Amino acid sequence: MDDCKKQGVEVAAPSVNDSEMDFSVDSQGRIRFGLQAISGMGEAASAVIIAEREKNGPYKDIFDFLKRVDMHAVNKKNMEVLVKAGAFDGIGTMHRAQYLHKDNELETTPTYLDQLVRWAIRRQDGASSNQLDIFSMSAELAEEEHPPIPAEEPWSNIERCKYEKEVISTYLSGHPLDDFKYEMRLMTNIGVIQLNNLEALAGHEVKFGGLVSGCKRLVSRKGEQFGSMVIDDYSGSYELRLFGDDYLPFKSFFTDDTFMFCRAKVNSRKYKDKNGNERTYTNLKVLSMFYLGGVLDKFSSHLNFKVKLEDIDEDFCKNIEKLAKKHKGSIPLRATIIDNAQGLTLTMNTNNLRVKVRDIIPLLEQVKGVYDIQPVIRS
Repeated sequence: MDDCKKQGVEVAAPSVNDSEMDFSVDSQGRIRFGLQAISGMGEAASAVIIAEREKNGPYKDIFDFLKRVDMHAVNKKNMEVLVKAGAFDGIGTMHRAQYLHKDNELETTPTYLDQLVRWAIRRQDGASSNQLDIFSMSAELAEEEHPPIPAEEPWSNIERCKYEKEVISTYLSGHPLDDFKYEMRLMTNIGVIQLNNLEALAGHEVKFGGLVSGCKRLVSRKGEQFGSMVIDDYSGSYELRLFGDDYLPFKSFFTDDTFMFCRAKVNSRKYKDKNGNERTYTNLKVLSMFYLGGVLDKFSSHLNFKVKLEDIDEDFCKNIEKLAKKHKGSIPLRATIIDNAQGLTLTMNTNNLRVKVRDIIPLLEQVKGVYDIQPVIRS
């Protein structure tokens, strides 16, 4: 996956209509995830799906799939992991969240997928039952309508990515941090993968952020509290461990599915081991932690954007003012006006227009003429 990313080769999600048993190249030159590579699928279920598709053509939608595929060979667990991996995306109009919809929060309440599987099994068993033929029930079962499709909001980017990681061990349709792309681009100075080689960062202050998982809050035999967490970002992952007084101020951040931002210093000192050999001890000293979603507004003194003089007119000014008033905050908006004809640059402070940085940046990017949007970060 890393090599594909580096070489610009797209890896497409698994698909009941396009995937083979293992990884393959599809008609668009992408590497297509294999059905057997989905955790919880297995060779037998994958083979049944592919064989039916090759014999009778692509599946039109989920109901066509359930009518054609032997539901004794492809079980409910197989169906669930196919949904989570996105293997039914692109056939029919249903989205992933609808399959796992429940009418209430009770643990025993069936999902819509449970209902669909039962419906499919009734149809298939009825069609092959001699007893049902005697009582003329096969035709009725064949005509039984599928359960009505539930209304359900699509999964958020975070939910979709979480389920993908669960069943295919990676993110394909996005990354949980995509919702924090501005924070990650503007506030961090390293990827967490670099923390696995602290010696190379000795003496530097580092800023990093990511999604927290695998959290453990523990107490040592001596009664000292300590904790560990795994931080994931676009570069990879790093396990952070804190002990005693280094841990206590930040223990609330040791919570799964938290998005955090951290400032730390990489300290290094020389010492001699018991044999008198000189060694170097390097460690990460956490200075502060914050929730990732709030750091842009917390650390920005201004939000600056550039615009060429010829792109400024009355509509432009009204549009900027309207956006700023709709997304009021505490950070002053500042414009740098570029006059290429005269070779002049003029920075204009608008202290009466204060904004929420993370809310307004994506909107400013859509304004014609605006470019190089940068918060001025306080140290």
